[in-house]
Formats: sequence, structure tokens, C-alpha cells
Amino acid sequence: MKHCKSLFSKKFITIFFGFVICSVPQAQATNDTIAASHYFSKADVLLSTWKLDSAIVYFRKALPFYKKENIQKRLADCYDKIAEAHRKNYDLNDALVNAEKAKEIRLKIFDSTHTEVALSYNSMGHILKEQDKFEDAMEYYQKALEIQLSNFADNDYRVADCYHNIGTIHRIMAKYEKALEFYDKALKIRINTFGKTSNKVAISFLSIGHTKLRIGNYKTALVYYQNALTIISKVHGNQSAEVAFCYNYIGKLFIRFDDFDNSIKYQKKALSILNNIFRANHINTLFCYVNMGVAYRRKGEHNKSNDYQNIAFKIVSKKLKSNHSKFVDVYNELGILNFKKGLYNKALEYHQKTFNIKSEIYQKNHPYIGSTLNNLGATYHFKAEYDKALHHYKNAIINYLSSLKENHSAVAQTYNNIANTYKSKNDLNKALEYYFKALKIRIKVKGKNHSHTSITYHDIAGVYLIKKEYSNALQYYKKALDIQERLYGKINYYVSDINNAISKVYSATKKFNIALSYCEKSLKVRLLTDGNHHPRTSISYNLIGDIHFQMKKYSKALSYYNKAVIANTKPDIRISDSNNLDFNTYMDGNVLIQTLQRKGKTLLYIFKESNNIKSLISSIKIYEKADILIEEIRSSLYNRQDKITFAQQTLEIYTGAIKSQFLLYQIDKNQQHLEKAFYYAEKSKSNTLRELLTTSNAMNFAGLPKGVLDLEEQLKGDHSFYTSEIVKERANKIPDTTKIDTYNDKLFYLGRKRDSLLIAIEKEYPKYYQLKHQNQIISIADIQKKLDQKTTLLEFFVSDSISYAFTISKNTIDIKTLSTTGMAKSIEYLKETITAKDTPRFKEVAHQLYNQLIHPLRDQIVGDQLIIIPDGVLWHLNFELLLTQNDSSNHPKELSYLLKKYAVSYANAANLLFTVSKSDQASKKRQECLAFSFSDSTLALDTETMSLASFRDMGDDLPGTRKEIKAISDIMDGQYYFGSQAIEANFKKNANQYSILHLALHGEVDNDHPENSRLLFTKSNDTTEDNSLYSHELFALSLPAELAVLSACNTGSGKIAKGEGIMSLGNAFQYAGAKSLLLSRWEISDQTTPDLMTNFYKNLKKGMSKAMALQQAKLSYLTTANSHKTHPFYWSGFYIIGDTSPISLSSDTTVFWELILVITSILLLLLIWLYRHKLKKILKPQ
Repeated sequence: MKHCKSLFSKKFITIFFGFVICSVPQAQATNDTIAASHYFSKADVLLSTWKLDSAIVYFRKALPFYKKENIQKRLADCYDKIAEAHRKNYDLNDALVNAEKAKEIRLKIFDSTHTEVALSYNSMGHILKEQDKFEDAMEYYQKALEIQLSNFADNDYRVADCYHNIGTIHRIMAKYEKALEFYDKALKIRINTFGKTSNKVAISFLSIGHTKLRIGNYKTALVYYQNALTIISKVHGNQSAEVAFCYNYIGKLFIRFDDFDNSIKYQKKALSILNNIFRANHINTLFCYVNMGVAYRRKGEHNKSNDYQNIAFKIVSKKLKSNHSKFVDVYNELGILNFKKGLYNKALEYHQKTFNIKSEIYQKNHPYIGSTLNNLGATYHFKAEYDKALHHYKNAIINYLSSLKENHSAVAQTYNNIANTYKSKNDLNKALEYYFKALKIRIKVKGKNHSHTSITYHDIAGVYLIKKEYSNALQYYKKALDIQERLYGKINYYVSDINNAISKVYSATKKFNIALSYCEKSLKVRLLTDGNHHPRTSISYNLIGDIHFQMKKYSKALSYYNKAVIANTKPDIRISDSNNLDFNTYMDGNVLIQTLQRKGKTLLYIFKESNNIKSLISSIKIYEKADILIEEIRSSLYNRQDKITFAQQTLEIYTGAIKSQFLLYQIDKNQQHLEKAFYYAEKSKSNTLRELLTTSNAMNFAGLPKGVLDLEEQLKGDHSFYTSEIVKERANKIPDTTKIDTYNDKLFYLGRKRDSLLIAIEKEYPKYYQLKHQNQIISIADIQKKLDQKTTLLEFFVSDSISYAFTISKNTIDIKTLSTTGMAKSIEYLKETITAKDTPRFKEVAHQLYNQLIHPLRDQIVGDQLIIIPDGVLWHLNFELLLTQNDSSNHPKELSYLLKKYAVSYANAANLLFTVSKSDQASKKRQECLAFSFSDSTLALDTETMSLASFRDMGDDLPGTRKEIKAISDIMDGQYYFGSQAIEANFKKNANQYSILHLALHGEVDNDHPENSRLLFTKSNDTTEDNSLYSHELFALSLPAELAVLSACNTGSGKIAKGEGIMSLGNAFQYAGAKSLLLSRWEISDQTTPDLMTNFYKNLKKGMSKAMALQQAKLSYLTTANSHKTHPFYWSGFYIIGDTSPISLSSDTTVFWELILVITSILLLLLIWLYRHKLKKILKPQ
């Protein structure tokens, strides 16, 4: 028994120890798993309470245990959780690395359709979404949805999560209806699964709220946000990050309600919670700072706003790359703030950065891009680059209408901006049309008492003020003021704007004391909101000065204009002298120009009152500074239309500058003052044409690489093509708006690309910059060197009531003032009498205009050739038809036309005539004449081209314009295109090879849109060219012809652009480089034109100047024409503009060969006679 016990003990001990020994590893493994599980659980709690860095530490502690025990599922879960913590911390690259590890493990241990793999796909989607890779995120979310639907019913909460994620991508990509569809699906499942008060339901509420906000349904958005806040407060507690995020969303929404105080309150509550949870200036606090900055900006507290945006910028810069979408809101706000400060170039820089980021991330019709286009447009508007502004606005509208539809506040905002620009361009009816569009949407979406509605009321009032409808203006201003004061009180920068505007109404109605009271109210507010140094403060001082000027308190007015100059200086620069005009010290050049114009004008009035010459000299100095500033601003404009608009705005400066020099000349008779007055007259004329030709020359002579030149030509050609496509599409009965939108989009990007190219060229090629910006105006001495003894230059400068006439001949210069009151009506009346062929009335007005314009200058006109540089309405006057006497005869042949004394030609400006021409290998030998005639059918005879020499031998029985070409062919050599060959493509291909272009075509003038005026070629089936050569297409061509004859109706008529001349078809040929033009002022006669052209070309062939060739052709016609066809209507429609020099043409050899034949015949007869005479002598008998 004892032995048995002993044996049992030994056996038991052996088994026991064996069991213990075997159990040690298992116990160890269990302990490791318990430790890992403990770390994982603790990390998960930390993650849920946003202790992100600590959570990562504990997840990483768990990792080695799971690796050691090869527990792959938990290892994947751990990596996934680490990825989530990094994502919430915006360490997105780290997040992606860990999420990839989790995904790889799950794909190894599970089937690819396992629900765990779906979790990884969702995690990947979340990170890619934060990296702005929305399409990639969507791909992962859709993969996850497919897996979950294969494992669960379509009402499972895991399917709902996928629906929610997909909805979020749709929301980000502005597919709001689609987003709401997916969010609603997810919400229904979540409510059915978890009940109405679960965290998942709150998340759905927030996302639906975000979507409602984006589509402008703010009240509904607020309901969803508040419902979410109620749930989240219960689930997470009042001091949780989730609650803080809700406060942030609600605070942002209050900005849309103009409730800025409530907005700031919610943002501060959010920031307080987030600062307790995260370290100071954590990335998750970013939007609290951004939104507080927006609220303070909208309150007019720009300095506070700027402080918050700078904090936001530092936060985002530390964490994310500079092209991340989180930068967008910060850049956008910094752009707006700089815009509000009047720092427009800085604002453009920020808005451009915003645009670049958005363009990389979103599709082009995303409304986020539309908002930035709007901001860029507004900035360009305030830089007075109106065409660029309109281009950006219209692209914004296209963008919004495709994504947000018509009734959205963003559309209203853009309509309002478009109207502002049309108002600045003085197209008031167009402005009102867009204002009322904006107002209709704003009242419908935001109500009658919203701040945005008040803005439109204010702007509509501004149009009525310009239209002098003062009661309407006052009514709308007071509506706007009532809303603003009710919303924000009386200390608000917008209230200041309205008070200024109301003062203008009372000032216009001569109620100056009331006007001053409103201005002074405005200034007090302005100094509190914008400060001492701001362009708007400068404007306020200008307005007070204007009222004192109207009250004839000139010294008082001047003191306020001086304050306006100082207020326009940059805040960090202090000057006390308002005459210190270093332009780099000023904030807004356009406002400064307005102030300088006022100062110069006021000093002139002070001089007139006091006769104190110091005031006159001060005025002269002011205008000299303004001239420099004008040049500086003009050089920064790249768009042709913006340059034309700017030229109109500077006209008042040049009027004052000429007047001041003329007054000083009357005092001291110093010719230098005449020369300076002439300089200003020249500076006011055709700057856009001069700059375009100078730019073209700079391109050719600055040594630019061929690739750069080719790119510039390609961009011009593409711009011309898409502009033509838009014109054609709009001409259709039912235009395809999609096509028009596409073409506008192309034009927008081409314009940006060309602007960028020109800026880059200026930086990289200094010689180009020097050549382009040569701004020297030709001196009178140099003009006199170029004039012969028989020629006088007569240049006009037209202002409202008094005009200046400069006469320059070889040895003399003079200036006279002319009263031009009523002149515009007289010129219009003269044209009516010509087209009506009413000789008695014609005689009366033609002699009256002669007495008004030429008679006072008759003693200064030397010789028989007169070069006239018109201005303003004078461009519509045919000077050669003015009658030098009060003729008694009614026979048109016998009237005393100025034509009978002078060969008259016209020029845009002396500077253009004598110094600038578009050079394209100008010395290259060219063929004589390229002629085209029109055929109105695609069924035109399928002809070949023929030389003009061959055309001479054809019969005289020819249709229409071919008679005209036939007459020319007897004189000129060259090439003639008619019938099916007279197409646009052949013109473009050959036009740069000839000295003379003769286009006997039909013309159509578009006075509303001069760039769409056109010449009609023969219709063809060519898909690349239509049958129309538009003005805007000519800008892209190089036509270095000596003469372009546009023998079509109205080729020299059109809309007048102040400071630029007449916007005619001919004007476009000048842009293309033609040195001179023969144009028509009205519908020309097919019956009389061939006779005129025959004589004109004969005279050219004889070596006459172009002006004399035309003069003699008209006089010849008058002496030989049928008496029924001698009225000026039949022969005086053509005029010459540009270089009138003779054209070097091959001699007419017919006479030469006839002479050779005569001489040869005489010699032959003489030889025969001598032979016979000698023969007689030989045969004579001795």
C-alpha cells in the first residue's frame, strides 16, 4: 500500500509538472493577449474622446503582441484604428500607410467580398476624401457598398454607412440632389436600426444640413444642425469635440442670416471646447478662426477679421501642403480682406491661388469655382478692367446655372456684379436689367429685409442717379439705408456708402447743405470702419470736396481733395504733403486719378477767380502727375476693351491739362505751352491702337524665340475662331446655349493664357518690354520735319462745350478754341441731308459747320493738302463737303466744297501717322493688288482665279462689283478672286502678299458690338471658315498693305469710342497693320463707284499721294458725271485715313511701247526714204 502511495505520488507529480510545463506558454500567450486587448481598449476610448496622439501610442503598444501571436484580424483592426487617429489629426500620409497595411492583411485572411474588407475600403475612402482625391474615394466607397450588399440586406446599418459616404462625395462634388438621395436612404436605415436619438442619426442630420446650406436652404439647414446638436449633446456630452463641431456649423450658418453676433458667440463656444481637447491652434480649430474672421469682416471690423485669418493661415500652413482644399477658405478670405482694403493686386494674388487649388480638385462646373470666378471678377472691376470682370462673371453664371440653378443667392450675387460692371461701362439699361434679375432672386430666397437685398436697392438707386431720376434714386437709397441700419446699426461701412450716395442725390438737386450733412455722417462712420487710410475714405473726402466745389467754395474743396490724397496712401506710409506723388505709396490708382482730376480742375477755377498764376502752375503740375499715373495704369491693362474703357475715363484729365496749358500760353505766349497742350491732345487719342501696333513691333524686333511668336499667333487665332463661333451660334433662330457656354469657356481660358504669356514675355525679354512701353509722343518739331510746304495738319480736341483746334504747318503752329455747342446735332443733320439728297438743306448746314470749324482757322492753313485728326463726334463729319461760301446755286457741281481747295485725308493721331506702323518685314517687295468681289450664292460659277491683266480682255457686260474690278484691271496688275473662289480662306491665305487690297464686298456694321461688324465673302461649304470676315478676326491677322480699299457700304462708319475714334470695320484693318484705308461713310452706289475707282487708281499710278488721287478722282467725276448723279451722295462717301504717301507701283508700259512703235515706224520710213533717194541718184543718167 505504501508502495502504491509512493508510486501514485511520483506519477501525480510527474503529470502535474508536465501539465505545468506545458501550460506555461499558453498562460504566457493568454497574458499577452490580455495586455494587447487592454491597450487596444484604452486606445479606442482615447480615440473616441479625441485624445488622438495618446490613442496612437496605445494602439502601437498593442501591435507587437498581436504580431507575436499572429492574431491577424486584431492586427488589421489596430492598423485601421491608427489610420483613423492620424486622419482625424490630419496626418494624412501616415493615415494612408496604416490603412493600406490594414487592407492588405484583411485581403490575405478574408475573401475579397468579406465585410471586414469593406471596412478597409471605407477607411481608405475617408483618407482619400481628406486628401481631396474625391474620385478615388468614391471608387472605394462604391466597392465597400458592393461588398456590404452581398453580405447583408439593403436595410442593414453597414449598408447605410456606405450610402452616407457616397452621399458625402456627391455633396462635395456639388451633386446635391444625388447627395440628398443617398443621405435619406442612410437616415431611414439608421432610424429603423438605432432609433431617432443615436449618434449615427445625428451624423446624418449634420450632412443633410451641410447640403441644405450649399443649395441655399438656410432655415432647413439650421433645423437639421439643431436636431443633431440635441442628440450629440446627450451621446457625447456638452464639452465634447462633436458638440464643438456642431457649434461651428451653426455659427457659420448664422453668417448667412446676417446674425454676426450669434455667429461669433457659437464660434467662441466651439473654440473654447476644442482648445480644452486639443493643443492650442490645432488643425481642428481652423474653421472656428476662419468663420470668426468672416463674421467680423461682415460686421465691418476688418482688422479683427484679418487677425483671425492670419491665425488660420498659420494653423493650416503647419499641417497641410499649400495646394490642399483647407487653404481655399483662408486664401479666399485673405483675398476679400485685401480687396476691402483696396489692395487689389494682393487680392488678385489670393483669389488666383484659390482658383488654382479649386481647378485642380473640382470639375469646372463646381460652384466652388464659380464663387472664385465671382471674386476675381469683382477685383478686376475695381481695377477698372471691366471686360475681364464681365468675362469672369459670365463664366461664374454658366457655372452656377449648371450646378445651383437660377434661384440661388450665388446667382443673384453674380447678376448684381455684372450690373455693377455695366454701370461702370455706362450701359445703364443693361445694368438695370441685371439688377432687377438679382433683386427678384434675393427677395425670393432671402426676403425683403436681408442685407443682400439692400445692396441691390442701393445699386439700382445709383443707376437712377446717373439717369437723373432723382426721386427714384432717393426711394431706393432709403430702402437700402433702412435695412442696413436695422441690421447693423449706424456704425457700418455699408451705411457710410449709402449716406455718400444720398448726398449725391441732394447735391444734384442743389440742396448742398443736406448733401453735406449726409457726407459728414458718412465720413465719421468711414473713419471708424475703414480707418484713416483707405480708398473708400479717400472717396468720402472727394465727395465732400465736390459739394464745396459746386458751392463755389474752391479753397475748401481743395483742402478736402488734399485729404483724399493722403487717405489713399498705404497705412504703413505717412506723408503730410498731398503733392508728394510717388505712386508706389498709394493704395488705389483709379481713385487717385479721380482726386487729381478734381484738384487740377479746382486749381484752374481758383486761378480764374484770383488770377493768381501760382494756382495755374500748381494745376499744371497736378496734370503732369496724373498723366504719368494714367500711363502706369494703362500699361497694366492687357485687354483691348478695358483699354478703350479706360481711355474714356481719362478724357476729363486731358481736357483740364490742355486748358491749363492754353491759359498759360495766353499769359506768356511761350510756344512750349502750345507744344505741351498738343502733347496732351495726342495722349488722349488712339492709345489702344498705338499700343497694339507697338506690341506687334516689339514681338517682331525683340528677338523672341519662334516658338513664343507661334504660340502668341496661335492664341490670337484661337480667340478669333471661338469668338466667330459664338457670333454664328447667336445668329441662329434657336441658339445652342451649351455650345455658346463651351465657346465662352474656351475664350476665358485662352484670355488667361495669353495674359500669362505676355506677362512672362515682359519678365523674360526686357527688350520686348522696352519696345512695347515706348511712350514717347512725337514732337511738333518732328512733325514739321515730315510735313512739306503744301501740307497742314489740323488736330481737334473736343470737350462738352469748347473744343481746341491745333494747326501745324511746315513753319508755324497755332491753337484756337472753337465753340462746338450743338455741333453733334448739326453733323447728324448734315448726313441726313446727304442721304436724302436734299441740296438746299445740305447747303445751309454745310456752310454753318464750315464757319464753326474751318473759317476761324483759314489763315493758319497752308498749302493745298489738309490732314485732319478728328475727335469725338467729328469722326462722323465729311470735312471736304463743307461749303466755303454761302452758295446761291443749287446745282451740286457748282458748290464751293472744301474739296475744291484741299486734298483732305484723316488720321487717328499724329503719333500714329508719323511714327508707329505695324511692321512685318515692311521692306519686302509685294505684288500690286489683290482684289475680291462678292457673289451671293454657294452656286456661284466654279471659277478659277485670274490675274488682273487677263481680266482686262473680258467684255464690259459684267454684274455688280465685277465692273468695279474690271475698271481697276485696266490700270493695276495683281490677282483677282471672284465667284466660288472669292472666299474668306483665300483672302486670309494671300492678303499679306500685296501692297493694295481691294475688297468690293458687302459689309455689315454692328454698332452695339463693333467687334462683330463684318465683310461678306462668297458662301462656301468650307467647315473651317464661314463667309464672314469679322472685325475681331482681323485683330489676329497681319496685313502690312500700303492701302486697303474697302469698297463696301459703311466700312468707315460705326460707334465712336471717346479717345479711340470710330470703331469701324476699317479700324480693324488698322489693327491688322494696313498703313492706309479707303473707307465709305454710307451706302455707296454701284453705278458711280467704278468711275471713281478708275480715276483714283489712275491717279495713284501717276504717282499722286493717296489723298490727292482721291480728291482729283472726285473732281473729275463732278465735271464729267450726269447732272442727276452729281449730288454728294453719289461721289463723296469715300475718304482716306492713314499714311497718304504715294505707292510705288510698276509703270504703265502701254504708252512706252506705243512710243517705241511710233519711233520705230518713223525710223523705218526714214530708212526707206533714204534708200529710195540713194537709188534714184544711182539710176539717174549721167
